Amino acid sequence: MMFEFLNKYKIHGEYPLGKGQSHSKRCDAPKDGRGVYVVLRGDEVLYISCSGLVRANSDEPKVREADGGGLWGRITGGKLPGVGRQRIHQKLVSENIDEVTIKWWVTYDETYQDNPEDVIDTMKSEYIDNHGRFPKWNNNKQSKLANWIFS
Repeated sequence: MMFEFLNKYKIHGEYPLGKGQSHSKRCDAPKDGRGVYVVLRGDEVLYISCSGLVRANSDEPKVREADGGGLWGRITGGKLPGVGRQRIHQKLVSENIDEVTIKWWVTYDETYQDNPEDVIDTMKSEYIDNHGRFPKWNNNKQSKLANWIFS
């Protein structure tokens, strides 16, 4: 798998999510975690995202409060970019995908203080280097990274 550099993070996990399954019951990511995650169909990376944005006047990423909190809330309740802004479990139905695997890593904790936004930029750069484009569900030409790469 890509993103071998993520192996240094000790708090991580993965779980399968099938069409019609309760995402909130399957997700094992921490509700106070700040980090990154990928959605995979087999070996295909469909989506790369993060939870824990750095706000003005702060060096520390903020723990997400919406949708149940933290990395867990971002994975289970966050909306994907694009038309309709579907959630992951809704995307499985609309694209007739039977199952995906979601892998997550906490990148900001007592051991590591790696900003999730910086880590996701590294992940997207690695993906683009290997595939020449963003993952299928990212499709976000408005990102800082996209502006730098595609300008």
